[in-house]
Amino acid sequence: MSESLPDFYLVGGHGVGLQSMIYYLAYLGLPTDAWWGWNESHDKKISHTYPLAKNTNLYARGVTCDHALPQPLRYGKGQQKILWLIRDPVALLCSYINQCIGDNLNPFSKNTCLGLNELTMDKFLHSDKFYYCMYSSQLRSVAARGDIMPIDTTDLLPDFCEKTMEYITKMFNQSMPTGIKDIFKTSYNSFYSRLFYNIPPTTLYRDYGTIQIYTCKALLYDFHFNFWQRSFFLGEYRWQRERWNIFSKTPLPDGFTLLPEEQKAIVRNIGIVSAYHASAISLYERHAISKEELVDWLRHHKRHYRELLHLLVDELTLVQRLAADKLAGWTYLHQLIG
Repeated sequence: MSESLPDFYLVGGHGVGLQSMIYYLAYLGLPTDAWWGWNESHDKKISHTYPLAKNTNLYARGVTCDHALPQPLRYGKGQQKILWLIRDPVALLCSYINQCIGDNLNPFSKNTCLGLNELTMDKFLHSDKFYYCMYSSQLRSVAARGDIMPIDTTDLLPDFCEKTMEYITKMFNQSMPTGIKDIFKTSYNSFYSRLFYNIPPTTLYRDYGTIQIYTCKALLYDFHFNFWQRSFFLGEYRWQRERWNIFSKTPLPDGFTLLPEEQKAIVRNIGIVSAYHASAISLYERHAISKEELVDWLRHHKRHYRELLHLLVDELTLVQRLAADKLAGWTYLHQLIG
């Protein structure tokens, strides 16, 4: 691995498993820089800010390209490998719409959703957000001639994720680390998981000021709150047979411990959060759309149907050439185009 050049690119927009993939790679000793910018003359990419390391060994380092760029990224002679995340475009669009529906049900979120209608479809098909998740345009945004590994979002599902990670470690001539299988079995960025993003903390009052204490399901804590920036772990509680982590987002005074009444307040907050989550999930399940519903809607709205297919004509070119087996398995796209 070079100190100045990345060894690989992680190419993929939001909605294809990007955030989970970055997390998995950190455990494999393959961290990626997920944030980037251009210098003032816009001729050189500047990378910075890596997630917190999850593996004591660093085998390779990557750079994430999460949307189509006006000019390709190039490092050195362009020999980097490419991990290319792709997804059935109907499933991708459905995921976007459902994410907005879920955000609209979350009172702590500022996003809104218009539902499945022409305004919603215009919002996605005519915005940069959906273009960010296109396929060929993204792959053309990196100037590299190394091996390309197409990874479908279904390859990251719990039943298949471990095998996918094994392929990746072999690609970098490494072996799979031990003791991390459970990492690949959790759905980190589902609607349920995202409910934890903006949950208000329990505020504790001490003589020297206030302290905000946060709670999260134990399996989600590291992904959401201790990956991009360190959190300060206080302990673990059990609520209805489930493990919850207690933590602060800011450093705590030396020797800090929770008083009994504060512990009771935190447990009460966990109960409130759990009740809210149950209600939110029930609402989400009633309002979320299925991929079959989206296919049917598009078939009955010809303008949006044509606009989506027009977008895909060029965007699927490289998928057809480099990942034909993945394309063949995109059930909902095939249902849409008949």
